[in-house]
Formats: sequence, C-alpha cells, structure tokens
Amino acid sequence: MTVIAVPRIVINEIMYRAPTAGAEYVELHNASTNTAWDLSARRLTGTSYLFPAGTRLGPGGFLVVALDRTRFQLAYGLPPAPATLLGNYVNQLGPDGGVIELYRSAVPSPATLVDRVAFRTTAPWPAAANGGGASLQLLDPHQDNRPVANWAAVVGPNTNTTHTIVPIDATWRYWQQETDPAPGWTDLGYNDSAWPAGKALLYVENAALPAAKNTPLALGQMSYLFRTTFTFEGNTQGASLQLNPIIDDGAVFFLNGIPIFWLGMTPGEIPDRSTAATRTVGDAAYEGPFTLPADGLRQGQNVLAVAVHQANAGSSDIVLGVRADLVETPRQPYTPGYANSVRTTLQPFPGLGINEVLVLNQTGLRDNAGDRDPWIELANDGPLPVPLDNWFLSDSYTALTRWPFPSGAALAAGQFKLVWADAEPAEATTTDWHTNFRLAPPAGVVVLSRLQSGQPAVVDYLEYSGLGADISYGYPISPRGDSTPMILVAPTPGAPNGLPPVITALQLGSQLEVTLRWTAVPGRSYRVEATSSLGEAPWQTVGQLTNTAAEVTFTHPNPDAATARYYRVFLVP
Repeated sequence: MTVIAVPRIVINEIMYRAPTAGAEYVELHNASTNTAWDLSARRLTGTSYLFPAGTRLGPGGFLVVALDRTRFQLAYGLPPAPATLLGNYVNQLGPDGGVIELYRSAVPSPATLVDRVAFRTTAPWPAAANGGGASLQLLDPHQDNRPVANWAAVVGPNTNTTHTIVPIDATWRYWQQETDPAPGWTDLGYNDSAWPAGKALLYVENAALPAAKNTPLALGQMSYLFRTTFTFEGNTQGASLQLNPIIDDGAVFFLNGIPIFWLGMTPGEIPDRSTAATRTVGDAAYEGPFTLPADGLRQGQNVLAVAVHQANAGSSDIVLGVRADLVETPRQPYTPGYANSVRTTLQPFPGLGINEVLVLNQTGLRDNAGDRDPWIELANDGPLPVPLDNWFLSDSYTALTRWPFPSGAALAAGQFKLVWADAEPAEATTTDWHTNFRLAPPAGVVVLSRLQSGQPAVVDYLEYSGLGADISYGYPISPRGDSTPMILVAPTPGAPNGLPPVITALQLGSQLEVTLRWTAVPGRSYRVEATSSLGEAPWQTVGQLTNTAAEVTFTHPNPDAATARYYRVFLVP
C-alpha cells in the first residue's frame, strides 16, 4: 500500500491593506511537525503567484509572498529567514475582500485545492485589518481556517501591560470540611456553587495581618481549599503571573487545573489533604512577588485555585489571601515570517452551519402552531453530533448572543434542522425551536456564533437580500463545502439543497423514444415524471436515478406514439 501524506499548509496571515502602500502580503504556514513540503509550480490565487522551482516549506515554517518585495522590506524589514520572502504577486482581490486559494498545481482545479480562505473587509470580519494597520492573523493553524472565529486583527500598546486579576480582598469559594469535595476541584468547569463564599483575607488568626481580615474560618483540618474566578481578554501568549500571597502555612496554586506554584510545599508534588506544609509560619505576611509563566491561561473566564496546608494538626491559625497580577506582552499587529501574536488553541469547528433561509413564507411549510413563519435551516455536515450548549443565533452582528439554543440541544451527524425565526419563543417545544427575533424581507443577516475563550465568536453567517414570497436563500448544494450562497427558487426545508435541474437537450428517437438531458449535481438523485395532459391527467413517475456526473441522460420508451407527452424532472430531497 502507498500512503500519500496530506499537506498541512495553511493560509496563516493576510495583510490586504497595509499601512504602507504596496506592502501587502500573504503568509503560508506549514502546520506539520515533521514533514517539509515542496511548493514548486504551485499556484496561489486571489494574489496570483506561481511558486518557483525548488521552493520548500519546512516543518513549522513560514513563507511570505509579497505584493512588492522592495516595499515589503522598507515597511517590515526582512523576515527572520530572508529566503522565505517571495514575490511579486498580482493582486486579484476586490475592495470588499475576496478569496485566496492555494493549489498544488499550476492550473487550479477542485482536486488540487490545498487551502481556501474567503474574507471580507466589513463585519463580521475584524475591522482593524481594513486600514487600521493590522493584518488578519489566524488564531489556531490546526483548526479549520474558513470560519471568521479563527481570525483576529489586533492593535494596541507596544509595551507590557499589567492587569490585577485577583485583588487582595477578592471573593473566594472555600472548602473546610473533613470529607473531600468532588474530584476536579481545581478545574475551570468545576461546579463550586455549594461551597460557601467570602472575601479575603480568610482566616483564623488573633494577630494583626497586613490586609483586612474579612472571613473567619474554622480550625480542625490539615488543608483548606479555595477557588476564585477572573476574566482576562488580553494576549495569553507569553503572559506571566505575579503572585503576592499571604499564606499560613504552605500552599499549592493551580491555574485552570494546572499546578503552577508551590510555597512551603514539596515542589512538583500534588499533595493529598493530609499532607503537612514544609514550613511553619508565625504571623502571615506578604510574600513575593513570585513571577512565573501563566501556564493554562485562556481568554475569557479563568479560575485560580489554592490548597492551603497546615504545618501540623495542632496549628492554631490559617490564612489565605492573594494578590495576582498578569503581565501581558504586546500583541503585534502583523507578524510576517514568524508565529502570529494572537496564536492560541481553539476547540475544533464542527461541520455546523447555516444552510438555507426563508423570510417571507406565504404558501410553504407551517410551524407547530399552524403558522407560516420565517425559518432558518441549519445543517451538520460533519460525521459527529454537535452539542449546541453555548451556541447562539442572531439577526445582528452587534448582538451575537440574542437567541441561545435550548439547553441540551444537539444536531446529529448529517441532520438538517429548522429553527422558526418568528419572535414567538412561547411556541417552542423540545423539538420545535422558535427564536426571540423575527427575520424580515427583503434583506437581513443570520449569524451563528459560539462561545470561544468566554466570548461569542461568529462561526457562520448568511446575508440575504431581494427575497420575495416563498423564495429561499442558501447554498446550492449540500453539503455546503466552499460553494457560494444564492437565491433558491425551490426551497427544501429540512432536506439537502440542490441546484434545480435544467433540461439542456430533448431528442425524439427513431422508435419514438424520448431522451432527456439535464444539468445535475454528482451524487444526487432525480425523479422523472410524465403526463399526457397538463390540465387533467396525473403526473406519473417514469424513472428515478442517481447521478455521478455534471449531466444526466435518461431515455423513456414512448408506449403510445399517438399521444403527446409532457415531462418534468425533480431533484429528490
């Protein structure tokens, strides 16, 4: 057996409107960890460029294709590896963005497509890339780079910024029982709602302390557990954590479940609750600052957890208080030739998207209340079910969380699901979903978002315009792939979309047999019906077949040469 590796080369950065005219570029990245790729005679379109012979991109490497190499160097200097700067390309992008594609052949074809990004200069794409001095930077090169949610454009300060994420009087959840809590107490997703809460300092101590004593504890345990949450929206890459703790006696600190610091405890050891601290503290005082990498830090919500241990079972005091600061390194607005400054790890993007929209429903499908209302059709093109917790639909780019999906909702693999966009949520059932907004003709937008690093991010969107009664808008074929949405004159609610067949030839044979030929979608089925009268006789099915090419040919032997025949062809849902 011969195994052919699949290229892991991605379009990683796009500077389409540079701060210096003529300094635009596209950057490619080899996301493979052990395979180099030969780019000889490969084609980049949108920014038309044919890679010269001998061009190679090593594992983890970056390659920049510039609109104008001279102007690029004046604007940014040479990249870390000067040999990775190529050019010049011919710009084929329009004023509202466009499509950039990489093909593994000089002549583009669907079979040789390696990567494709279709972007816009307007919402929901990042505004800072449209003349704000920033490039479009890919967040996670190991995930699908087609969704908007995998791109960012950043501008900001050029110096390190310090953020106080946990003040010394922060509110903490605490556990001081003899029994252990449920496992996973240091994790971000842990449910600590049953734990009592109090402001720091949390204490049993008669002596004066360097900060206010706010929440009394009870003696009797060898260890006490604490959790506090904070939100961080800055740059997680390269960030460092500064801890100024007030602890009696020892402690282990965890950030989102990852142990990050040991104070008065055996370094590297995850102690059980009976473990004693390695030191005895008289009167607790501020210590530090201790500066350490912010391992496990994420954008959005985070949890800092601390296990405080006594030096011995007869200890007469316990104190917990921490001031925590994050030192954020600046995000670079552009990074040609090296790793993106916004790079992070995202959850995979499932094959979930908006498949079809109908906004003026006059004669079509009725909802569970008997109304003909607007609907949105979602499709799961992926091989696995998609849970919809923390997913949202909206009719606005500025209010992404307008309608959350029902708790516990999911779409099965290959499923098409209607959501009634009628502003009648009271009509919702477990199987019939109704949004709290109503789509209106003739123009508007539908936005599908998910929570990403604690914030909503646009995964898919569909802008419609010019829609009349019973006309839908969506992707011409299912699965959607990289097709372009269009007006669909034959809505297919709850079923795969497909371009309606167009009859391109009609021929009468020597035996009076009728041969039809029509345009088709490979892999889809078509039904042929015939009748002897358009006004009276019923239509009868005379054939059904599944297509494997761009056209279908079907021959129907005419059983009655003296009778006229009328034919029609349907795409089978």
